[in-house]
Amino acid sequence: MTGPEDGAKPVEMRAQPASELVWQLANAGFAARCLQVAAELGVADRIDEAPVPVAALASSCAVDIDALDRILRLLAVHGVFERDADRYGHTPASRLLRSDSAGSMRPYARLRGMPLLRGVCPSWTARCGSGDLPSRRWTRGDCGPT
Repeated sequence: MTGPEDGAKPVEMRAQPASELVWQLANAGFAARCLQVAAELGVADRIDEAPVPVAALASSCAVDIDALDRILRLLAVHGVFERDADRYGHTPASRLLRSDSAGSMRPYARLRGMPLLRGVCPSWTARCGSGDLPSRRWTRGDCGPT
């Protein structure tokens, strides 16, 4: 088992029950995908200082209101956006998703949503024991050169 060298338990284990940790990790990919979608749509760029109704955000993004509301509610639970009734405003995290922000992380959030980075690398590592990108042979079902 790996962990801190001083033998201390990870903070997550001390701060929450094991079932909560498993729940969070099992759902982490979904939250990451929602972050990528919000970055791809440029939601943070459409919010200024005052919170904006989800209907206005959905209209300016040309997406379904209910779908965008579900995405933003999930991100609000994680502290990415602030939610007040049907309006969404900025938090320090959401400001990092703005294109004009110094140190913007919007490109990174968009990049992490790419299919190659979203799914292939973890599968490759688990199947082949390597973090290297898969070769063409891997797409036929093997683990590439041995």
